[in-house]
Amino acid sequence: MKHRGLFKFMRFFIRPWVSRFRHPRLIQKTVYCLDFILGFLAIIGFSKIHISDHLKADSLVKSKLGARPVILYLHGGAFNCHLPNAYRSMTRKLSKVCGVDIVMPDYRLAPQNKFPAGLNDCVTSYEYLLNQGISPKSIAICGDSAGGNFTFTTMVEINRKGLPLPACAVAISPVTDARGLTESMIKNSETEYYFSENTMEPVLKCYLNETDSLEDPRISPILSDLSKMPPVLIQASYGEMLEDHAKKMHQAIIDAGGQSTLKLWHDVPHVFHMINGLPEGKEAFGYIGAFIKSHLAF
Repeated sequence: MKHRGLFKFMRFFIRPWVSRFRHPRLIQKTVYCLDFILGFLAIIGFSKIHISDHLKADSLVKSKLGARPVILYLHGGAFNCHLPNAYRSMTRKLSKVCGVDIVMPDYRLAPQNKFPAGLNDCVTSYEYLLNQGISPKSIAICGDSAGGNFTFTTMVEINRKGLPLPACAVAISPVTDARGLTESMIKNSETEYYFSENTMEPVLKCYLNETDSLEDPRISPILSDLSKMPPVLIQASYGEMLEDHAKKMHQAIIDAGGQSTLKLWHDVPHVFHMINGLPEGKEAFGYIGAFIKSHLAF
């Protein structure tokens, strides 16, 4: 119950600000300032690795990259923002519960870099791990929100390029269908802590080019060939705007003959895993740890 006050603050103060997603560069600067103030100690233990000429990644590696299985973590942030310290804190917990190393690419962000720049960087990061001699059986792709979208679309591109797929994937509150409002976006407008039903349109306008099709499976992965997906764990919250995105993606994978596990929690915000000390977050990390350990080759 100690977090309910925080949730109310999010709903009545943060949500109105996020819902005015009209000035993405201002949002970027504000988010970076808050992230630095609130979490600058999170950088301890992380180092930067160079993926390509323009692409770097945060890495949390116990000894040498490839000595342990690796999670390629694709951060969220509406395709527009990155909170590096917050995500370092979150992925540190992920590394601990899963017993793996972390590589988290600084993929290019909109609006400075429109689709498919960020997606291409995620695919390049996966190729980098393969080129380091790491077996795909020892790699999991994980991501949340926009990064959950990249989790699926990266695998779409991996499959298209004929590369071996990772052993498994975890998607937390993923964006899976960009074609328009779903039922939960309307139904949950009063219970969502961050967003309003009007948020998705400007987010996608910021991310996409005018000529991009919302039915492109690299944008709406629910429209892709899901029969070739590795085992997937999807987690989300009842009452969040993206509840339907999680549920429908889970069912679409099952209908395609794939393996998917869906876990949802009541009365917690979008990507509640980032809130330290939240019992539901601890439980969610426990499920992720068990799932990852059951599928990766250690």
